[in-house]
Amino acid sequence: MGIKRNILGIMLCLVTLVMTGSSAFAQPSGAKKEVIDGKEYYIHTVVKGETIYGISKTYKTTQDAILKANPGSEKGLSIGQQLRIPVASEKTVKDGGKDNSKDQSEIDKKFNQYMADGDKAMSAKDYAKALQFYKSAKDLKPESPTAFAAYKKADEALAAQQKEQKNGAPVATKEYKVEKGETIYGISRKLKISQEKILELNPDAIHGLQEGQILKIPAEGEGNNEKVIKDNPAKEIVSGDIVLLEHAVQKGESLYGLSQKYHVSQDSIKLYNNGLPEGIKSGQVLIIPVSKIAAEKNGWKAYPDIRKNEETKVEMPRGNGVKEVYKVGLFLPFYLDKNQSMMENKGPLSNVELFEPTRQSLDFYHGVLLALDSLSKYGLNVDLKVYDTARDSVKLAKYVAEADFANLDLIIGPTDLVEIVARAAKEKKIPMVCPFGYTNKILFENPYVTKAVSTTSIMVSEMSEYIATTYANENIILIDGKGKKDETIVAAYKKELNEKLISGGRKDSIRIVKTDVSGNKAWVERLSKDKINVLVVPSSDLSFVSSFFNTLQGTSLKTQYKEYRFAVIGTEDWIKWDDIEAHLKVKFGVHIPSSVSISFNDTLRTVPFIQAFRSKFSTDPDKYAMMGFDLAYFYLGGYLKEGTSFASHLEDFDVELVHTRFKFRRVSNGSGYINSNVYILKYEDFRLIPVKK
Repeated sequence: MGIKRNILGIMLCLVTLVMTGSSAFAQPSGAKKEVIDGKEYYIHTVVKGETIYGISKTYKTTQDAILKANPGSEKGLSIGQQLRIPVASEKTVKDGGKDNSKDQSEIDKKFNQYMADGDKAMSAKDYAKALQFYKSAKDLKPESPTAFAAYKKADEALAAQQKEQKNGAPVATKEYKVEKGETIYGISRKLKISQEKILELNPDAIHGLQEGQILKIPAEGEGNNEKVIKDNPAKEIVSGDIVLLEHAVQKGESLYGLSQKYHVSQDSIKLYNNGLPEGIKSGQVLIIPVSKIAAEKNGWKAYPDIRKNEETKVEMPRGNGVKEVYKVGLFLPFYLDKNQSMMENKGPLSNVELFEPTRQSLDFYHGVLLALDSLSKYGLNVDLKVYDTARDSVKLAKYVAEADFANLDLIIGPTDLVEIVARAAKEKKIPMVCPFGYTNKILFENPYVTKAVSTTSIMVSEMSEYIATTYANENIILIDGKGKKDETIVAAYKKELNEKLISGGRKDSIRIVKTDVSGNKAWVERLSKDKINVLVVPSSDLSFVSSFFNTLQGTSLKTQYKEYRFAVIGTEDWIKWDDIEAHLKVKFGVHIPSSVSISFNDTLRTVPFIQAFRSKFSTDPDKYAMMGFDLAYFYLGGYLKEGTSFASHLEDFDVELVHTRFKFRRVSNGSGYINSNVYILKYEDFRLIPVKK
């Protein structure tokens, strides 16, 4: 893979210098300090609009530390209230020089150890022991949502385990050592145990077996099912060296028929298609995992499997527009000049922080590099040219005028001033993908441009469809916060909800309550005891939303409302707000429409990506790294499959990658593509769970 690293050396040097900077303790200007019970605190007076989260950032401490020092503050703050903020890194004078940060450090150390021990016990299915560890962690940090969620999960797992043991003893197991070249299929035949039972006891085995690996298998007479073996003679659950096919389901096709056609088990197909809880439907595009040997033997066109990095190159079928080397331009705001200036002003040993847009761009860039590295193993060659846009129109105009620009096969970015590059892409007929949100104007009459994220209007439509399907007969209330910037989205919800509900058979329209922060309780009198109260709050005003939750929490605690049921519908902005307490989002069943869905427990998509990213860059990826990987893998995987002609019919593909799904459609004839995928996410167990995708 040929990559032009014309700025990489500078960036690596920059990162190295930043990492060597020492951390300095930040003391807010004019903050008053007092020693109370031998411990030193800042005394902070709350002003209008302040939150625990914001105050924790100001004083460089944690929300947990503030809540612990100020019992009762978890219920909310009031103007003029005085808070004790622990001084984390300076020695007190009156206690003989004791370093209070050591106490907190010990607490953090013990907390992390308890959580780690609990996780290990959970992995070993010793839920009773896990519960003890998580309880110890919860006792150390009573306000920690992480410990609370882990404790709850262990408690539920223990209850289920005890119920299972009561109804029937668990399957006794013994160990089996994998020999060289063995597969799940072969072991199931050898030991007369179904593949499904082996995978049930060894979930990680779906990724392939290694010589010497120890498997748990049922003891003699436990779980052996010779009939299952005989009825499934030639359909191995595919693991290890595989490639992925895309199959568009035809009318009359069945899951059984597809398993016979591709020589894989029905379970394999289900595993790679989110379980197929509703079966398969005509027109649906399925991912079919097949062995490399079967793919080569039958001439099946396949994408490489992103779930693991294959070391062996695979010769891919070539289509129109296929090239030996693809030229890709990556346009991102690295702000190298600004970061260099920051370091020169502060010196290499001071607390230099990387400029935030630079950090985001570096993460995105690393995601792209990982995708190129993965695809190179399948024969892809890319000449990557990186452009530092710095959100500078003069720079962008200069870049698009260069001779090298006209030879690009794909443009990724920029994040700002997109029109300049979009016009040049149209003129030079170069496919271009805009990674993040931007005005739809760049798509009109420009068939070469694609937007990777959904628009607000698409999200409103999809969420309205979900509400109309799930809560058609419930008490739906649209709360209008009367904020100027929310007018458009409120009007859109009013139109979409009424249309979808009435077309679905509902006779009455939704209730609309206009209110603001001062009159936030106006919707309370509209609540119903007999129905689920679906409160649609399409506001991006943090003050209004915070006030709404305060009112909702206070109302729910009153005796007459304790049995009322709620579902709250918010906007994508709510995901990034730490000011809204997590337990409230869980308690009131908050739903969010989003372009992305990140599950850190997804062993088929996210976990292998994180492991590969850590291995290559020695750090954890964020959403920018995931988007960089997904976009590069989707487009260049398509180029690898059928050449540059891939970019001209993106609507034929429906692909879910590490953190998002690409379902592109043209906005109109002769215009560009937009990603129409929307996840409906719900807060459960302190996580965002997709309830519709």
